[in-house]
Amino acid sequence: MNNSRKLCFGITILLSQTIMAHEEPPVQINNNHCSGVSYQLGIWNESSQIGQGSSNRSNQPLATCNDVVSGDNCGQFDLAFNFSENFCAIHTDSRRQAIYSSISQTYYYGPENFIQEDKRINYSLSEGVNFSCNICASNEHIQFENSNNKPQDSFFAGESIFLHWWRSYPHLNSLPYNGYRIESQKRLINSKSAFQSVAQTGIELGAFGRINLTEKLVFEACHEYNLIVSVRDLDGLWADSNHIVKVFDNLLCPQVAESMPLEPSENNSLEPME
Repeated sequence: MNNSRKLCFGITILLSQTIMAHEEPPVQINNNHCSGVSYQLGIWNESSQIGQGSSNRSNQPLATCNDVVSGDNCGQFDLAFNFSENFCAIHTDSRRQAIYSSISQTYYYGPENFIQEDKRINYSLSEGVNFSCNICASNEHIQFENSNNKPQDSFFAGESIFLHWWRSYPHLNSLPYNGYRIESQKRLINSKSAFQSVAQTGIELGAFGRINLTEKLVFEACHEYNLIVSVRDLDGLWADSNHIVKVFDNLLCPQVAESMPLEPSENNSLEPME
């Protein structure tokens, strides 16, 4: 994904850089769960310099130092939190205007002192903050289905896998993105290793509806897949939404409780249909 874009809004954004996606799930501190599809624009790791000139970046006051929140770190969590939230609001602004009924959301990956319960006491600006900027499209929905339109996220080798992508208001389905593509990443079922990219569709137009993924991508038994649905706006920028599906085999890897990684044998792939 190439989401890099220079920002110039009269403030200085320091050391913003996209980094590799995390395996651990992020934390959303303001607890606003996305009820639709969440698109990630990128992940940033900001330095301790976020505190410089902070009065220009936030209209929200710092925490009041009292008997509960005290010491040298008093208010530093709020400073970093407000910076991250405002950064994402600015970074997603033009993108949100192109997505019906959408809001900016910020997810946090660390450091530990930033996301744990005593964050207002223990966190220091010198630790920086690691976060991602996201757009929640509450009007959009993605689910995976079999050939009988039954929603599911686990399949058996040989089954057709459909991605059903729609908007809550049917008349809006005629307003597609400028383009979309789907990337496939895989690893053995129950494995803790990182996903490895294996394939990617071309850029498609006319997004919404039911998409037969088995006509576009290869799915092997005994593997789980991270399917990244990327959408491109009119400015040519991409945003990603991640979804997990698993492919089992009754003999090679029955659908049982998670334990050890399931080793596949040869010739158990489901090839794209002709």
